[in-house]
Amino acid sequence: MKVAITSRHFKLSDTLKVMIEEELEKFSKYTDRIIGVEVILEENSRRKSSEIKMRVDKSLITTKGEDYDLTKAIEQSISKMEARIKKHIGKYHGRRKG
Repeated sequence: MKVAITSRHFKLSDTLKVMIEEELEKFSKYTDRIIGVEVILEENSRRKSSEIKMRVDKSLITTKGEDYDLTKAIEQSISKMEARIKKHIGKYHGRRKG
């Protein structure tokens, strides 16, 4: 799984980068069909936002999180992504026959 992390209006620290990569590795327990992940972190004057775009099979799943703290915004978007991945995999297994 390829992970691309983009930071806008600030410099990304190594500890934050490692934390994001470790959290995204946990999604491999749900499916091995994850092709790539793009994480966009943005810092405005007060609000911080994170957006995760995950390509699974031929689908693109997108989540957003926003908070005054960047780590909380990342955790929000990761928890939303976990729910959406579970839903996506459930639909995939529901369609399979045999």
